Amino acid sequence: MTGQEAPLWTVQQTKEYVEKYGLLKIDFLTLSNLEMLEQVLKLIKERGTDLDLLKIRLNDPEVFRLLQAGKTALIFQLGSRGMQDTLRQLKPESFDDLSAAIALYRPVRLRAFPFMPLEKMAKARSAIWMIA
Repeated sequence: MTGQEAPLWTVQQTKEYVEKYGLLKIDFLTLSNLEMLEQVLKLIKERGTDLDLLKIRLNDPEVFRLLQAGKTALIFQLGSRGMQDTLRQLKPESFDDLSAAIALYRPVRLRAFPFMPLEKMAKARSAIWMIA
């Protein structure tokens, strides 16, 4: 710390433990994941493409066509068969839709609403953002 910066307090506990005390648990990418991402970008650059993550289009139609078809094997949080089925049913059309699909597939949703068909949730996906 330098100057007048306030100290930053962090805790490494389970979600259930911190919620008892009214705290919020947030998972961040670990340093090793960030280092791996840096290495991947370096390898891409060595092969002739300078990729800037801040300039990636979040609305690429071809990407959403693949997502809607469930072609997401080996993609973090999207690769399981269940998530692929969810994407085929929800047919995300935007980055917000994709975020909602991930949230809907979370284990809490599956336990809380196992009886609610995804088609019904897909029709109400814009309402998800009001409660998220």
